[in-house]
This record gives sequence, structure tokens and C-alpha cells, in this order.
Amino acid sequence: MSFLSLSLADQMSVLQADRAKSASSQLAFAFKVHCIDREEFVMLKTIALTNSDSVYIEDMEAVQKLRDLLHQALLELECQRRPDDPQRAGRLLLTLPLLRQTAGRALTTFYSIKTRGGVPMHKLFLEMLEAMMDSP
Repeated sequence: MSFLSLSLADQMSVLQADRAKSASSQLAFAFKVHCIDREEFVMLKTIALTNSDSVYIEDMEAVQKLRDLLHQALLELECQRRPDDPQRAGRLLLTLPLLRQTAGRALTTFYSIKTRGGVPMHKLFLEMLEAMMDSP
């Protein structure tokens, strides 16, 4: 049994887990420190996804409006749940760079593997990876 005999999904999982372990540990620590629950995590992840710097977004104004609505929803959620902690939403938003850093490290890892050519990757995955790495 060799690494190449693993499914593509398993190869990516193993490589991503190894390379992104540090960023994941930092993210997990931040989430524990702030006691982030499931609803807050989903809100933060959605905000991070709408904070894309992709050049392929057709209607940036619509994405900005959605981001603003999500931000407002997070503020309202935190005001209702923790009225004694008005700064909580801001502290939660400060964890967003860790979310993006973790994703960025995974992309960098996969791109490095692709350029070395040591592991065959599915064509669609390669196209997605190249598009992400080529965007400014």
C-alpha cells in the first residue's frame, strides 16, 4: 500500500491535515478562548466566504449587501445573547483572519504539490486551484 494508492480525497485530506495543523490549532484555540458556539461559527464562516477577493464575482454590490446583512445579524445575535458583553461581536470578527489563513495554507500546500508533479490530481481540482492562485 502506498500514498498514491489512496483515493484523491484521502491524499488531499492527509496532506492538508499535516500542512494546516498549525493554523488549525490556532483557530481551535481562538474558538475555545471565545467559547464560540455553532451558530456563531456558521455566521463567521459565512461572513468569511462573502469577504472573498475573487475576481470572478459578477455582482460585487450584491455580495457586499449580503456581507453587511450577515455582519448586522451577528451584531444583533451577540446583543441579544450577551447584552453584558458589547465587544464580543468585534472579538469574534477578529478570528476571521485565522479562518482565511487556514484556507490559504491549504491552497498553498495543494499548489506546491501540483507544481512538483509528484501526485496526480483531478483535473477539476487543478482548475479550481489554478483559478484561486491566479486571482489577485
